[in-house]
Amino acid sequence: MPERDPPAHNPPRPPRMPRMRPAPGALVVDVPFRVPFHDVDAMQVVWHGNYIKYFEIARTELERRMGLTHEAILRYGLVCPVVDAHCRYLSPLRNGDDGRARAYIVDADRSLLIAYEIFNDTSQKKAAEGYTLQVALAVDTFELVLELPHEIVDPARDAAGLPRFPRDGG
Repeated sequence: MPERDPPAHNPPRPPRMPRMRPAPGALVVDVPFRVPFHDVDAMQVVWHGNYIKYFEIARTELERRMGLTHEAILRYGLVCPVVDAHCRYLSPLRNGDDGRARAYIVDADRSLLIAYEIFNDTSQKKAAEGYTLQVALAVDTFELVLELPHEIVDPARDAAGLPRFPRDGG
């Protein structure tokens, strides 16, 4: 009998990124930018890691408009690091292109799920989309905090277009 090649191993495909849309009434921020030379690689295309930087620019503006800046969160003894980030690349941004970073909250409970879209306004194409997930940690111990003050949760849920949680005691 002739020898057979072993069956090819097909590694599992990574899960597809869920489609995220802002809820009606959600706060959506758009931050324009022009791609600088230092953001591109030798092919004059934005290096993949810089898309996360564009996410950060939009997220910072979104949090500023909600009144939930890093400094405001620190006043409650908390920090909110990104613990998960995902980016799906769709069409390249190039040196000198006009771009726009969009951010909006998808969910706000014990964690904050923010969705992003990066647009190439020069080519009129969506360049990337993705999300980040943030959690709250106690600033002194870095332990996970699950009971967040309403002063943090309420503005985040308002910005997401989600109803506020009822307060204990009526």
